[in-house]
Amino acid sequence: MIQQASEGPSSTTLAEKLRRVRELISATGKLEGDVRGLWFERAALLVELFVDMDYRAKLEQRLNRSVEEDEVADALDEFCAGTGYDFRQLKLLVETFPQRRQWEEGSLAAMFDEARARSSRRQEREEPARRWSVTREQWERLERENAALKRQLKRLKDKLKAAEAGEPVAA
Repeated sequence: MIQQASEGPSSTTLAEKLRRVRELISATGKLEGDVRGLWFERAALLVELFVDMDYRAKLEQRLNRSVEEDEVADALDEFCAGTGYDFRQLKLLVETFPQRRQWEEGSLAAMFDEARARSSRRQEREEPARRWSVTREQWERLERENAALKRQLKRLKDKLKAAEAGEPVAA
């Protein structure tokens, strides 16, 4: 495919060297496109896993509890290493650019920017806002966290009032 540069004196002409440089640049560009094409294949397979109920069941079995969509997405992040994107970002790219050729020929950074812009416009048009269901356990945990944060806020406000009044304040 690509020949190694030979060492030692060379009788190649400038035109031959320029031709060789063009060949190497072209080969590099093709390899980059091939890699992006493989990333598309990987991302498309991960999106299939994301919606696959058997995969979700195995994940739930492994974790010994039910899982939400976000947790499935988080679990799939481990398969995205080396792409520079997490699963949610790759999923957005696949949904916006569903053809391998688009990935091979385009700049993923520019495609991702466009995908985010399209997604933002789509979300702005969606009404009403999505509602997520939560379990009683999740609700109660959120209630406890909210109460703790309110207590912390009250303590900080009290400290601020004391400091403004010139009273000593413990750290």
